[in-house]
Amino acid sequence: MIDLFKQINLLYVEDDINIRPIFERLLKRKVKNLFVAQDGIEGYEMFMELKPDLILVDIKMPQMNGIEMAKK
Repeated sequence: MIDLFKQINLLYVEDDINIRPIFERLLKRKVKNLFVAQDGIEGYEMFMELKPDLILVDIKMPQMNGIEMAKK
């Protein structure tokens, strides 16, 4: 069976500088392409430019939280 995650372009949005690199290392091994943003504004801009297949976003972030980003 084909590993479906290996075909996915994932945008990961996380503002916590301690958590982000841990998940980045784990996710990078599981997906085709991993794009990482540091906050909701950068995440939204990357989404508009890259059009990833899936987004994993933190809910609580400064400037634009994950819910606001998803609505936009």
